[in-house]
Amino acid sequence: MEHRWGQRIALDRAVRLTARPLAIGIGRIRDVSLSGAWISTNLPLAPGALVHLTEEQPGSLGESGAGIEAFVVRCDETGFGIEWCQASPELVLQWLRRPGDPQQSGRLLAGA
Repeated sequence: MEHRWGQRIALDRAVRLTARPLAIGIGRIRDVSLSGAWISTNLPLAPGALVHLTEEQPGSLGESGAGIEAFVVRCDETGFGIEWCQASPELVLQWLRRPGDPQQSGRLLAGA
């Protein structure tokens, strides 16, 4: 059952993922909504894990942009679904406002 608020928007954005104690990896946000997102990654996190996402900046040589904290709410072999710790984080609102961004398709996903 879908529990997210708002419509899911297709997105393709690189993020750095950090979870305690020592889980660090990379992933791609594949869809986003006001309450959460789906992240494609091979980082093994379990439901309930707290994860910090940092947007990767193109050409930044490891430097990263703004970050968001979220909880893992579901997992499968392709990645995991998260729910934001803060309602509608500013960075998410920016992603949702930029449908013309070349890294974002701006497509509403079926069933949203």
